[in-house]
Amino acid sequence: MSFIKKYLKIIGICLCIALVFAGALLICEKSEIPQDTIVASSNEITVDTEKTQPAPINNEAVPIVEEKPATAKNVQLPEEKTEENISKDECFCTVSIRCDTMLSRKEQLMPEKLECIPENGIILDTKEVRFSDGDTVFDILKAVTKKEQIHLEFVMTPAYNSAYIEGINNIYEFDGGELSGWTYRVNGINPNVGCSECAVKSGDVIEWLYTCDMGRDLV
Repeated sequence: MSFIKKYLKIIGICLCIALVFAGALLICEKSEIPQDTIVASSNEITVDTEKTQPAPINNEAVPIVEEKPATAKNVQLPEEKTEENISKDECFCTVSIRCDTMLSRKEQLMPEKLECIPENGIILDTKEVRFSDGDTVFDILKAVTKKEQIHLEFVMTPAYNSAYIEGINNIYEFDGGELSGWTYRVNGINPNVGCSECAVKSGDVIEWLYTCDMGRDLV
């Protein structure tokens, strides 16, 4: 009987030791965190962070703009001025204003008109003028008289859709008689259009002349 009690006591002690040892192992396993668990946790945090970023408004994709440096292909440089294209772009003509036909009619003129007539009858000697493509004889006359400070008076005539020159240098139509007034020639020819309808070409020779006999007294 004593033997059985001793045996049971030994078994009880062994069970207690086994329980203590098993509990110690369980505590050790819980306190240790495997390295792969840390890595997995880190990855999960990274994924969650990306998922929590705000989505674009209206579910539209955010455009990515790539800035490209300027190259010689998409930069246009201004054309360099040369003698060739300068002479091609600029237009020149000559213009003169004369009233020498009145020199032989001085005795018929009013005294106040005599001082308006130059001694040689030349109000403006031949002058080279630069102009733009599309300018008319009237444009040239206005520009040159303004620059040279020469009096000019004109009216627009709707019937002919053109300007009519009444007076230059204070010399008016009919000052030299009933058939007198201002007329113009281009390259020695009287155009059959008004001065504001006559386009000028480069190299043209423009003459403004005062006639006392409807042009028959002009040389």
